Amino acid sequence: MNAHQKTRQPRFVLVSSYFPPIVGGTSTVLRNLVSQISPDDVSVITEYRELHADAPRADTPSGVNIKTTSLPPALFRRVPYIWRWERYLRFALILRVRDLTLRAIRRNRPDCILGIYPNWPFLIGAYLAHRSSGLPLVTYHMDIPVRRSAMSAFEGWFIETFEEKILRASRERLIISGGYGQDFSCRFGLSSTLLPHSIELDTIRTRLKDLPEPPTSGPTRIVHTGIVEGQREGLLRIARTINENPKLDARLILSTPTPKKRLLQQGFNLPCVDILSLPQEKVLALQASAHILTSVLPFFHNTKEGALTGYPTKVVEYLAVDRPILIHAPAWTHLCKHVKEYKYAQIADQPTSGSITEAINKIRTDRDHTEQLIKNARNLATNFDIKTIHRKFIQILSINL
Repeated sequence: MNAHQKTRQPRFVLVSSYFPPIVGGTSTVLRNLVSQISPDDVSVITEYRELHADAPRADTPSGVNIKTTSLPPALFRRVPYIWRWERYLRFALILRVRDLTLRAIRRNRPDCILGIYPNWPFLIGAYLAHRSSGLPLVTYHMDIPVRRSAMSAFEGWFIETFEEKILRASRERLIISGGYGQDFSCRFGLSSTLLPHSIELDTIRTRLKDLPEPPTSGPTRIVHTGIVEGQREGLLRIARTINENPKLDARLILSTPTPKKRLLQQGFNLPCVDILSLPQEKVLALQASAHILTSVLPFFHNTKEGALTGYPTKVVEYLAVDRPILIHAPAWTHLCKHVKEYKYAQIADQPTSGSITEAINKIRTDRDHTEQLIKNARNLATNFDIKTIHRKFIQILSINL
């Protein structure tokens, strides 16, 4: 090949339950990844979800061929209490996902199937399409791998039947958190490749110049952006700590697609908590208005292996915002180990109000320490620049196909 001739970019079918306009960590990761790829080189098989009129939405990459499937929405409107069975009924989508993936393969002649976890029905559907077509399978793992022991017998059967088969069939196992690699190695003796969440670093830094600094007076603004469900335990502990300690003079501000009514019922109906549901384009302004950005992991998760491997995608975005970061998570988690290695956040690693109070006060009173945390975070953010991650992704596909 001529030294100046460009290598053809691999084409693939992306199979994921989560994709824009849905807002969330996985959707954001995939939107950024696909935005750097020619629309002719990617097809998307995803799940259609009805969104309320005021629900936040993410921009869908333009020109991309997207096919959706879902359980019939009318089913949940007409049959009483059937929503209780939704998580089980969604396994009925497996064969539909397989068939849509096979159609995309026949139509676009891709080089591989890219199956995304979380969501077992979609990952299993991608695997079955791989088996039917013979096309190489690459998997990308973006969430805590749920153990069979933490699932019902029905769901557990699918995990026991397919998890190891999928992992061993995959040409490459991409992971968004380094902790997942430890998990796959210990349980299956399999290697994996880290491909972290990407951020548009230049765009963020350009926008930050025009955004106002946090207020110089008033309560300390502690901001969390993103889905609350998996972080509810830690966020509630922060909220209650603020509420019970008026001397902290702080507020917890949540911007989340999680319905406000549900959060209020779950204990966030405190005077020190503000619950917002901002569109994606306004999230950076909220982050920039924070005195402290926070991310949490559970201390009392059903399976310790799960919390051990988690690394919230929002932490990557926080790195670029030039605000101090507070991590409330167990000391033994991959997240805390990563923070201690690179020293870019203050850690509250005990499930107590004292630990949280101490961490908040450390950020507010030790100026030199806080400035060093921000500097370290700013330097680390360059590792997650979207151009760097895209080049790595294409290189991984090219090597394995």
